[in-house]
Amino acid sequence: MSGLSLVELVKRFPDEQAATEWLESERWPDGDRFFPHCGCFGGVCDVPNAKPMPYRCSECKRYFSLRTGTVMERSPIPLHKWLVGAFLMIRGKGVSSLQLARDLGITQRSAWFMGHRLRYAMKSDCGMFAGTVEVDEVYLGGKNKNRHKAKKLPGRGSSGKTPVVGIKDRETNRIFAAPVASVNRETVEDLVGEHVAGGSNVYTDQSSVYDRVDCHVSINHSRGEYVRDDMHTNGIGASGELRRAHGGVSH
Repeated sequence: MSGLSLVELVKRFPDEQAATEWLESERWPDGDRFFPHCGCFGGVCDVPNAKPMPYRCSECKRYFSLRTGTVMERSPIPLHKWLVGAFLMIRGKGVSSLQLARDLGITQRSAWFMGHRLRYAMKSDCGMFAGTVEVDEVYLGGKNKNRHKAKKLPGRGSSGKTPVVGIKDRETNRIFAAPVASVNRETVEDLVGEHVAGGSNVYTDQSSVYDRVDCHVSINHSRGEYVRDDMHTNGIGASGELRRAHGGVSH
């Protein structure tokens, strides 16, 4: 669906039949229907008038459908509305459940359910990063100046905020980010060792928490240095995205 406009998307999937045919070709490209519960391939038969479970596994004799084993399972929302909903969520910074409900003609409760399911479907295993990698940290939370006088916290701007460490693979543009209890040498060393292959070029800022990271080059932000040849940490756009998402739940 990449590259489609909203008008083209609606023309391509005007009804349930068109959406079903496309989803089946994507999920079962070889035509062999797969039942995820028993792992049987191809050994299924169509069951006439058995909606919403039109297929039956010849091994375990259980009925299933195109939705079985997906985020759309047990949902009464039509498939073509799922496709339009996914398009609306990924084309920009996101969409609120109220707006999604208005655009799809469903209830806000159903749109809230759909939004959570689609976000869950976006999760993926980043695997090991290699080559040139950027590492940076960000602190998420409300500004200290906006707190009540009795609740203001001492220390620098990170006080009372949740630290998140991000890692970006320049070659694939994939980003891994995770909240940590605290940003220190041990935590960063373990996180980088778990997600970055040995011998990779790791670019960080001048913080001492990266001292134990192998093969790393630091950029001294405190001295106004942000780029040195191809060495920088400007590629991790997740920090800005996370901050904006913190300020707006539909981002």
